[in-house]
Amino acid sequence: MFDFSSINAFNKGPRESFEDLICVLARRENPKNGLEFQPNDGCGGDGGVEALWILNNGRKIGYQAKYFTSIGDSQWSQMDESVEQALKVHPELQTYIFAIPKDLTPPRGTKGKSQREKWDERVNKWKGWPEEKSIDIEFELWSETTLKEMLLRKENAALIKFWFGGDVLNDSWFEDQVNTAKRALDDRFNPHDHVEVSVESLFDTIARGPSTTEQLIGAFNELEESRVPTIEFSSADLASDADTLLIANETWQYLREAYWRNTWESEKFSDSLWNGPEECTFAIPTVNYHWESHLDKSLPDGFSNYMPQKWFADELELSLSQSEPSKWLNIHGDVVIQAQEPFEHQTAVVIDDETLHDYVSKFDIEPMWVMIAERNTWPNGNNDESCWRRSEGIVWREGGAWQKVAWNKDTKR
Repeated sequence: MFDFSSINAFNKGPRESFEDLICVLARRENPKNGLEFQPNDGCGGDGGVEALWILNNGRKIGYQAKYFTSIGDSQWSQMDESVEQALKVHPELQTYIFAIPKDLTPPRGTKGKSQREKWDERVNKWKGWPEEKSIDIEFELWSETTLKEMLLRKENAALIKFWFGGDVLNDSWFEDQVNTAKRALDDRFNPHDHVEVSVESLFDTIARGPSTTEQLIGAFNELEESRVPTIEFSSADLASDADTLLIANETWQYLREAYWRNTWESEKFSDSLWNGPEECTFAIPTVNYHWESHLDKSLPDGFSNYMPQKWFADELELSLSQSEPSKWLNIHGDVVIQAQEPFEHQTAVVIDDETLHDYVSKFDIEPMWVMIAERNTWPNGNNDESCWRRSEGIVWREGGAWQKVAWNKDTKR
């Protein structure tokens, strides 16, 4: 993008260069009933306009460029003088356009008037001057955004290069680059000999090209044509609750999309360890993902699955198996992490030993397995006679061998 503060001065100065640019843009406006365009040389005074379009009904459109980098009382006074001079020299004006390389500040609801409010007040004042002579005139503003929009039009790309020394990466620029490359290749290029490569689809996706667009439309059409069979219940008592169906309809897609959701935990280390030593950080590599039964009528017992945390899967370059949601595969398709089927209320997540060894060596971390369990009893349902056992244990790797230690703590009231 270009900046008006860096406009090419052409040994004149930025103000004169900006005025020349506005004259060219005004010339290219070419109003429907325009008869003649007249640029003015500002030496000795410009009569309040940089350029004029003479219309076939004798009226005029005037253009005044003001190279303002800020707008204060002095600038408003200069604009007053320009309007007054233009109405005096060109009473035939029907439209008067100010071009300023700056956007006006909007109303903010605070004390003091914004530049936009001051502009509106100025326009009302300027309109009152010719009304005394029964002259009807409109005032327009070409602000920074308006001027940039005009310059970014395809037909004005050369103006940006001339006044700002840069290229506009529009369709014309890319067409020129392709044509230049084709000419350089000469006979070595033949579109009939084109060979498709995998990277081509990437560029087509980035550019939202026709091939990608066609594939997306086709996928959505297939999805739209896929219908769930309608079930007619013989009794209203058998029909599903409407609220439950609504919840299921809105949330079913999250069943196996936990890993990609922005609510999924992506931070690796944490120091929020209850009663833990200071400056002790830890990372939990797996998590149990739950899908409650009331969210899906097809899963009366709900759904639960152990899976790696997002950061862990990313670092190991793992992906979820499309056929078995309990397995996570590496880039070669080998199972690296697997959640074992629950057996007698016991669950386990296993990881390939070699992969784990390489991982801890790479990141210089120490893996540990912690076990915490508790069993309580309340004889006769009385808290005064309650007792419980808390069992804890830890497993770690040392010298290539697994070590473990466990202990119990019994409490009785």
